[in-house]
Amino acid sequence: MVRSPCRSTCKLNEDDVCIGCFRHMQDIANWNKMSDRARHIAIIRTQKRRLARPYEEQDLNQVSPVDSLKHRQYKQQND
Repeated sequence: MVRSPCRSTCKLNEDDVCIGCFRHMQDIANWNKMSDRARHIAIIRTQKRRLARPYEEQDLNQVSPVDSLKHRQYKQQND
């Protein structure tokens, strides 16, 4: 089983990418339903985001916490 890369930072930038674990909200919301293969692919995407460091100069005033409404919206997109 592939473990979640969550760092309990849970703040999204304007691209809906968490500034803690670099997962897109789509991956966060659906992590428990994803196969191990899909999780591995998601982890590779997070590593690419982290290495690219496009969010290094992210204005922390422009991030928002992950709220339950946004989480439900992303989950419902895949149901």
